[in-house]
Amino acid sequence: VYEGGKKDIATLYEYWLFFKLLEILQHLFEVEPKQLEQLISIKDEGLNINLKQGRFTALKGVFNSGSRKFHVQFNYNRSFR
Repeated sequence: VYEGGKKDIATLYEYWLFFKLLEILQHLFEVEPKQLEQLISIKDEGLNINLKQGRFTALKGVFNSGSRKFHVQFNYNRSFR
């Protein structure tokens, strides 16, 4: 997102919105921590966000109401055919 002094504000906003929505969904659905760990990795250069446009990055969660389970998938910038 940052390269040679260039700031891609639209992409940064998409990242921010994804993580804010994920924060809200985590309060409602049980999202596995292992899936969350795959979103950000540590490299020699620093932190790396592993969200790519058009790449399948579904996070799965479950809401247990007691009598039923509701399964959801949350994606970043998913492509549809």
